[in-house]
Amino acid sequence: MSEKSLIQKAAADFAAAELAPVSFVPEKTAEYTEDAVKAMAAKGFLKVADIEEAAIVAEEFGKANASMAEVAVVANATAQIIDAYAPAQAIEGMTGYAVYEEGTSCGGVTATKAGDAYTITGTKIAAALGGAADQYIVIATLDEKPAAFMVKAADASSEKFDKLGLRSYPTANLTFNAAPAVLITEDGAKLREELNARIDILNCYVAAGLANTAADVSTEYAKTRVQFGAPIAKLPAVQFLLAEISIAEYTLKAVAAPAVEAAMAGKSYVQEAAKAKYVASKAIYDATSNCVQIHGGTGYSREYPIERYYRESKTLFNNTDYFDWPEARVAADMLK
Repeated sequence: MSEKSLIQKAAADFAAAELAPVSFVPEKTAEYTEDAVKAMAAKGFLKVADIEEAAIVAEEFGKANASMAEVAVVANATAQIIDAYAPAQAIEGMTGYAVYEEGTSCGGVTATKAGDAYTITGTKIAAALGGAADQYIVIATLDEKPAAFMVKAADASSEKFDKLGLRSYPTANLTFNAAPAVLITEDGAKLREELNARIDILNCYVAAGLANTAADVSTEYAKTRVQFGAPIAKLPAVQFLLAEISIAEYTLKAVAAPAVEAAMAGKSYVQEAAKAKYVASKAIYDATSNCVQIHGGTGYSREYPIERYYRESKTLFNNTDYFDWPEARVAADMLK
């Protein structure tokens, strides 16, 4: 077997054994499944070699548990950004990401320099891996421009941030009160673009895994649900819905592939990521919406996982900040 095949099998086996069993109840209760994350770390899934391997892991985990897949996405994306910008800041634990603020993307959280030391003050909302990470990449204003810093989790107070989907994926509001910080780069805008883009690329593969699961459960349900004396799978309208769900898996991987290729080649991948995200957000939303439609009333019940797929599809691509909407970013790059 090739190295990629081995990684895929290892991720698929782990997802089936460890992540699928904790995909339903924890999501309903917004419970962070720390033991599953520790197992992911022990197997090396939170710090893989490159974005190509991270994409394989994201897809396989996305089939079983999108919340835990998102943990792997952010952990791998932040680790890779640290390797690129500040390898001395690499750690064994997880690195989260704090950029958003109440009422604004970024700007209210400020950094102050005293000699060679920096401190950060302010509050970030919905920090990725908030409350679970060992340290955070924080975007803060320094000399009226965004800069990127590293802050230890122990130096920030956290408050759980609940959300529409991916509810067992940890997010939190973080408050910094003159928290000690290490400068990663004064070009926080560039780091933020690249980190957001990297996360969005990997989320395309989480969505592909989610679409695969949605196609499987919808197909099985259509074969067994009988209406008008026959399984609904025999109805052309339902067949079209099933086809659209199935096609979404391939669309999601196809649109993300050029961005992965660019990143692997050391080229700029932000524009390719923006294009991928623009297509991916609609593709997975339509797929999970069709899944709910096929299941009828069952699709709306929280006693089944169907409605969860729909909510997860909205949350995966909720971030629209590179500085602007993805389509606007693409247009800006094209018009240079």
